[in-house]
Amino acid sequence: INKTSIIVDASKYIEELKEKVERLNQDVADEQQSADDQDSLPF
Repeated sequence: INKTSIIVDASKYIEELKEKVERLNQDVADEQQSADDQDSLPF
């Protein structure tokens, strides 16, 4: 295995992790929005 292929594989893996983080952040934002919506309901 050469250094180039290791770097390419690592780069692909990092991009996949970035996408996962982005999705998780979006999920958290959506959950926060849902919680905010519930908090603003009149009682």
